Amino acid sequence: MTEPRGSVGMLTVYDSARLPLEDRIAGWEAATARSVVPVRMRFPDPERFVGRVRAAELGGPRLSTAVHSSLHADRTPRLIRRDDPDLVQLALIVRGRQRIEQDGRLAALRPGEMVVNETYRPFETRVDFDRQVAESLMFQFSRTLLPLRPAELRRLTSVPLPADGGVRRLLADFLTGLAAELDTCTPADAERLAGTVLDLTTTVLLHQLGREPAGESADRTLFLRSLAFIRGHLADPRLTPEAVAAALNVSRRQLYRVHQRHGATVAALIRQQRLERCRRDLADPRLGHLGVGAVAARWGFTGHAEFARAFRRAMGVPPSEYRRTAHHPPLTGPGAAGGRRGSVPSRDGVRTPD
Repeated sequence: MTEPRGSVGMLTVYDSARLPLEDRIAGWEAATARSVVPVRMRFPDPERFVGRVRAAELGGPRLSTAVHSSLHADRTPRLIRRDDPDLVQLALIVRGRQRIEQDGRLAALRPGEMVVNETYRPFETRVDFDRQVAESLMFQFSRTLLPLRPAELRRLTSVPLPADGGVRRLLADFLTGLAAELDTCTPADAERLAGTVLDLTTTVLLHQLGREPAGESADRTLFLRSLAFIRGHLADPRLTPEAVAAALNVSRRQLYRVHQRHGATVAALIRQQRLERCRRDLADPRLGHLGVGAVAARWGFTGHAEFARAFRRAMGVPPSEYRRTAHHPPLTGPGAAGGRRGSVPSRDGVRTPD
């Protein structure tokens, strides 16, 4: 894959719509081998198969999305002997249902659930349904980046991890947002963000094992836990640094120390997260019926004037002007051809044949 100059994007490496019917299966097998790992494929209905793969390199780890109709995929011992990249795969199910089996455990996964598997031991994946498509988002990285013993990691493979709150929800949301926003990220940004995904993944897996991180990992875990709590309570105007510390059962001094190591105070992070949610709502035409003050109150701001000043300092324009520009972007001038920086690209879908 070639990388766009100055940014990292999710590049389409396979699209069945661009291939003649007779080349679709071979093209899919080649694309998934390059972007994920080589597997043995079987297709319940090869003549009706549709799919798309998009992928991005993040300075070592790799992020990919796959949309496809029914298939069976086996990571066999023979393929492992031929090509063993020694990777861990974290998959988030976005659409459809999938079954993944490794180490004698069969995970029947629904949308919103995550699962971890290892590429250096056999596994099986099944997607079976009629005239529908499945969609998943996968983050792959070297197992040496996880502070887990092999036996511990083996206990976690093919175990469903519902994104039902806390750090799990934060990990799922971060993966989804990262895939959507990569077009606006520089390679350096992408590497830092990949590091955050690794930290979140480590935290989720350690909690699943009943282990608490130690030392520097403990500080990262506290930071991520506080970020998850803050994101989950932004709408509450009573959200303060003191409230966060009390909820996490740590001292305010300890919480401040951890946040300072990440370059921001707790109060500044709360304000930044609230402003980002307001920015998204103001740019969403579906929320055009809400006044600017209502959007601000929706995310915990108690005064319109305070919100307007904070928004203008952060974004460079008043909130009302930002909304007008977002809903009616200029057709000419700088950036007209490429779209407004920071906008979320639309997700194109895969259609099944009629």
